[in-house]
Amino acid sequence: MKHTFLILVFLAFGLSVTGQKYIAAYASGNYEKAIKYAEKEIDANAKNLDAYLIKAMANLHLGTDSLTKSEHSFGVESAFSTLKLIIKKDKSGEFVRNNAAQVDSIVFANYEIAKRCLDNDKTEKAERIINDLIAIEPKPEYYYLVGKMW
Repeated sequence: MKHTFLILVFLAFGLSVTGQKYIAAYASGNYEKAIKYAEKEIDANAKNLDAYLIKAMANLHLGTDSLTKSEHSFGVESAFSTLKLIIKKDKSGEFVRNNAAQVDSIVFANYEIAKRCLDNDKTEKAERIINDLIAIEPKPEYYYLVGKMW
């Protein structure tokens, strides 16, 4: 019985350490590893919204940092896709409210992409992003961009 208890404690400790790798990788600025570990955690526990958020923020960092931007050109949009999943999974909205700063960062980065797309006559892409932004939170500046499209 004593050995069984020790094995269970060891397994529980091992799982909690492995599950936190994505947080440690993100905190240390290793965003590619953070994404990899977050994806493993999501595969193991699809309800872990923290893993989704770390994945989204790591993608955002990779997509906006001047050193990694060229290699991760879709990082900001990947972050937005992950955010949409978080919103869908967060039935009460509490998780999104509690992480408003991160959510706002992702939303703002995509708003900036939509503006650049409009400036470069990429209206189809801009329209898709703007519609998603409006679905998340209708704001006057998003409707202004809709007006600029026409």
